[in-house]
Amino acid sequence: MHIPDGFLSPQTCALCYATTAPFWYAAWRTLKSRFESTTAAYVGMAAAFVFLLQMINVPIPGGTSGHAVGTSIVAIALGPATAIVAASMALLLQALVFGDGGLLAYGANVLTMSVIQAWVAWVVWHMLGRNTAGIRMGAAAFVSGYLAVLTGALATGLLLGLQPLLHRDIAGIPLYFPLELNISLPAMLSSHLLVGIVEGGVTLGAIKALAAIPEFKIAEPEATRRNVGRWIATALVAMVLLVPAGVILPGLFNAGEPWGEWSPEETARVANQPQAPIGLARYSEIYNAPVPDYQFGRSATMAGQSFQYMGAALLGVVLVALISFPLYHMQQKRLRKLREQPWK
Repeated sequence: MHIPDGFLSPQTCALCYATTAPFWYAAWRTLKSRFESTTAAYVGMAAAFVFLLQMINVPIPGGTSGHAVGTSIVAIALGPATAIVAASMALLLQALVFGDGGLLAYGANVLTMSVIQAWVAWVVWHMLGRNTAGIRMGAAAFVSGYLAVLTGALATGLLLGLQPLLHRDIAGIPLYFPLELNISLPAMLSSHLLVGIVEGGVTLGAIKALAAIPEFKIAEPEATRRNVGRWIATALVAMVLLVPAGVILPGLFNAGEPWGEWSPEETARVANQPQAPIGLARYSEIYNAPVPDYQFGRSATMAGQSFQYMGAALLGVVLVALISFPLYHMQQKRLRKLREQPWK
């Protein structure tokens, strides 16, 4: 679901940034207003969780692969504001360091994988699962995750499929993503009908696990005690160890890249064109990530690729911690003010 650079026109990218900006602003204002002692830590751990979960690709029928997103889990557990900020942090890190998703397309990826999924999951959860327990809570969590990822896939399919309708050269050849809505929408939705099962299952398991922790209050981070962080940190360590499955499983089943996350050459092949569209080829080279595809170098063996993938996961967690530090610093500054002027 990560849209690479060149797939969307600069105009579409600018529109996506403009659409996303108010949600970023509102989410940031919400977080600032509740900077309790644990808020910054939760944002950082949530961003690391989303980052790691998206590294675990699983094969799906048709010769492609897909991955859960994780935004819905954070939205249900900690609220949509935390989910939007945390997922945006993870997506920025993926684009800048690992070349997973583009920089020009970053606003579009935040819109489809962060903003839309956070709010869909939160709304569905509050309609079905709030103040529930047992089987009903699990079902609500599953449906929330499933519908969130499906809605994000729908938005991605629309953005991609509109490009050849909006942007062609004088000869009628698409300038950017070349496949129209009649291909992009069915492809994105059909693949994510299956990915949604993974997303829903992971959401169900994560919410049930969090609900089983006595100190944790679903969607009430200000009421949650600090020692919950130990449980989440343990889960992050386990996820780092599981990350190599994102290399091993697609390799075992000979599964390719997720639909639409192709190189310019692969895009031309899929579209049955002699070469990649001019705009796509031009903007796809706008930035080269230092650790492309989560690999530090070429490796011919599955074991070598898996170790590099795990190394990239560890690097990502460290970078998330560094990105989160300004939040922690701002939080501590606010807490010191409250202690000095408790009446405000």
